[in-house]
Amino acid sequence: MKDILERLQEGCNYLGLDISYEKCISIIKYVALLNKWNQVFNLTSIKDQKEVISLHILDSLAILPYLDGYSLLDVGTGAGLPGIPIAIAKPCISVSLIDSSLKKNVFTTSKSRISIRQCDRDSFSCGES
Repeated sequence: MKDILERLQEGCNYLGLDISYEKCISIIKYVALLNKWNQVFNLTSIKDQKEVISLHILDSLAILPYLDGYSLLDVGTGAGLPGIPIAIAKPCISVSLIDSSLKKNVFTTSKSRISIRQCDRDSFSCGES
């Protein structure tokens, strides 16, 4: 896990993203869950967790500086990319995930993935719900 965490943190630094340690750990938990489900359901062709960080997670997070608003619709989300990493990194954005594949919808709606947070739209400050 240490190697994966370092890769994620280095990638975020390279992209100029300030992602907290706690959020990085949540992203890594998502990657571990993705890896577990991927063994049975083939959610993504990339199997190596280090490559998932480089090729999926950092690609997803790269758009963070360009997001402005309170909601994001991830159409064709597949395994929850880019929606889930964005939801973890920027919990003030309400992210909706849509995919036509039942197995991918089951994965993205599993209850053990991420905590839900809401945003106070008047002050744009995050708070847990």
